[in-house]
Amino acid sequence: MGAMTPRARIVKRYSNRKLYDTESKKYVTLEEIAALVKDGADIKVLDNATNEDLTNVTLSQILLEKEKQHKNSLPKSFLTGVLQSGARLRDAVLTKADQLFGTRFEDALRHLRVPTRGEFATLEKRLAELEAKIDALAKKPRRKS
Repeated sequence: MGAMTPRARIVKRYSNRKLYDTESKKYVTLEEIAALVKDGADIKVLDNATNEDLTNVTLSQILLEKEKQHKNSLPKSFLTGVLQSGARLRDAVLTKADQLFGTRFEDALRHLRVPTRGEFATLEKRLAELEAKIDALAKKPRRKS
């Protein structure tokens, strides 16, 4: 059996925009959520009424607040690229991370046991080969005993 993935720390967002950390059983600020993320916590923000996942929206709010305070400013070229990429946001972020971190990014993904793009491509190729073999076997006439 593989290693168990840690359970995400749930933060509930109420209609009054307050955030409640269900683990520490207290209300938290965006800054406190940012500190938890920096410390390596896996955070999941859910709307209290609908259970809609608001994690990405909340993390985006944190980035916006940091930019407003001119803390950890992101390069304009990065922000422009993210906006221009539209549906390709994930690829734009990975590409920029590759440019900024080079092989260290790929190494970090391997350390976290997250497949890299190259590993995904290899897996997809291998899967296609196996599917072709299964199709060929399914078409083969059976011998009678």
